[in-house]
Amino acid sequence: MKKIKIGGIIYKVENVKRLEDDNQSAWGVTQYENAHISIRDKIEKQKYYQTIIHEALHGMLHEAGVDNLANDESLVTPLGNMLYQFIVDNPKLIEKINNLPF
Repeated sequence: MKKIKIGGIIYKVENVKRLEDDNQSAWGVTQYENAHISIRDKIEKQKYYQTIIHEALHGMLHEAGVDNLANDESLVTPLGNMLYQFIVDNPKLIEKINNLPF
């Protein structure tokens, strides 16, 4: 995955070997000012996509103008985990949404 659109903004998604955020190892980092998401490569496939959703939620909250929540891991982590599981567990719903005529 090379790009995702968040709130009308195209974010570049890049896989990187080593990733740190505030000098701590991380699976993903979102840079709002550059519309850029870095995801650590070599993580298990499910964790990779869960991390993309997690980082996309950071971007969604930022683009929605609620920066006080955009960096709140205690909010983003459980929402990201549940959103990932919802998407995985409901493929027919996602397919129907994708097939809407707009």
